[in-house]
Amino acid sequence: MNNAMLQVMLHAVSALAVAGGLVYAALPFRGWRTAQYVANFTTLVELQLQLRKMVVEEPTLALLSVGMSPETAPDEMRGSFYNLMQVSLFEIAWFSHQHGQLPYDYLPRGWRAWLSAPSARPFGPCGRATGPRFCMMASASL
Repeated sequence: MNNAMLQVMLHAVSALAVAGGLVYAALPFRGWRTAQYVANFTTLVELQLQLRKMVVEEPTLALLSVGMSPETAPDEMRGSFYNLMQVSLFEIAWFSHQHGQLPYDYLPRGWRAWLSAPSARPFGPCGRATGPRFCMMASASL
């Protein structure tokens, strides 16, 4: 091997090392993007949860925001919005799990059973296609 060939080999090895370093550095950015996506969704659901919490604490606010009838009992409104607050927690867990940010083992047992049988539930638990937003599952499965 002559001197010129040795220089070319060293340049090739160093170029491959630099390229490998760039790829290795770029891979975490993909995970960061997914994590930011999940964090943004979580923040939106948390804001929605705070609005629901306000209605649970003061049921008269529901009359202004959702168009509930004035004849609805305050306890019924509280119960309805409390169930919606629980749905918010499930939405965060479901979305995080769908995007690989929350492992399957972390989910409560009832949620795992529901998520593991997608063919058995062509529609949401309310009997209609609803995507990630759906009626509250029975509190026993929580």
